[in-house]
Amino acid sequence: MEHEAKESLKFAQQNNPTTSKVPGKEFKVPIVWILGGPGSGKGTQCDKIVAKYGFSHFSTGDLLREEVASGSDLGKELAALMSLYSLW
Repeated sequence: MEHEAKESLKFAQQNNPTTSKVPGKEFKVPIVWILGGPGSGKGTQCDKIVAKYGFSHFSTGDLLREEVASGSDLGKELAALMSLYSLW
């Protein structure tokens, strides 16, 4: 299983580079999406990937909840949609 994960990561790094621009620097980074249902272990796997490969982890759910908590207009709109579709 670990071999498959390494091969998938290698493929992603070679075939999915995204050019990121930071003032004075330009570099390519892979973007890896981890998908699965609630409680399927996405967070656990992301923690392992971060620890082993040094990637950054951005949880869509965490980002959405943070925006809702900010009280912004966008957050209020998101809260309504998240409630409507039971996405909490």
